Amino acid sequence: MIIKELYRKFRQWQENPAEYKESTEEHHCCNCERDFRGDYCPTCGQKWDTGPASWSNLRQEWMNLWGLGSRSLPFTIVQLLLRPGYLIGEYISGKRRNCFPPFKMLILVALVTSILDKWLGTGYTESESALIENPTPIDKFKLWLSQNTDYGALLFYLTILVPTFILFRYAPRHTRHTLPQSFFIQVFNATQFILMMLIFAIGFRILMLSDETIDSVKPVLLAVQIPFFLFINYKQLFGYGVWGTIWRTFTCFIIMILVFVLIIEYSKVLFFGAQVAYATPERILYSAIKLILFIIFILCGTTFINRRGYKKRMKAQDVK
Repeated sequence: MIIKELYRKFRQWQENPAEYKESTEEHHCCNCERDFRGDYCPTCGQKWDTGPASWSNLRQEWMNLWGLGSRSLPFTIVQLLLRPGYLIGEYISGKRRNCFPPFKMLILVALVTSILDKWLGTGYTESESALIENPTPIDKFKLWLSQNTDYGALLFYLTILVPTFILFRYAPRHTRHTLPQSFFIQVFNATQFILMMLIFAIGFRILMLSDETIDSVKPVLLAVQIPFFLFINYKQLFGYGVWGTIWRTFTCFIIMILVFVLIIEYSKVLFFGAQVAYATPERILYSAIKLILFIIFILCGTTFINRRGYKKRMKAQDVK
């Protein structure tokens, strides 16, 4: 029963972590000398508990210098790990008071990850790439990803921006969300991805795994981590049931793979000058057209299914 009660409280916190209670006592503003009720002075906007300078103010100013003053960065990271879908939904809906700016968070998390990767020795360094004779386009792409973690993760998730927008366009929650909102969704997804890779990198060193083991485990983690966390995020964010979220998330993941196959395979010829016997310009164009048409077919079919489900929900609401 204790575990059940703790889980119930955790679920309540996931859905609503912040409760706002306005102060009803009368306060005196130290800035404009006005007496008022509430948390902030209606004349100058200063908070009611602002007083003479103290050691606490010194600590607060130092934390503000690094963007940690209002606890929003660490608090947002905790939320992104424990209630990601609800946090994303609140941000794109306009509830941003307790959320650290997502772009700023992505850059800071990527910077810390890059530093720790070099310190822990889990990253893909330029010196290592120099040891590879005749590096392939894939080797160059890996090096770029290791040196630009934030841009790489964001690019990775931007491949499902449009699929997410279309597949979850008629979701029970955040119905008819916009493309800019979908873009911010992928920024949060990318930040969560980098955070999890940082946690895994620290875990690798705690377990003292060899570099060969890490290299063999990383692809498995990527293959499991991306669809798993996409499922968690999208289920909390859009409100579909388990199976409805699974097949839509799986479709997004498949489209992501197809897009990267298209980019990586054909960039060997188009951009890197790779000599591939079968890769004539005609075959490249023909294969690209088939792949694009297949993706469009998937998106059109799922759009039809989503619209039917949306109309059924609307009819059920009208009956009630």
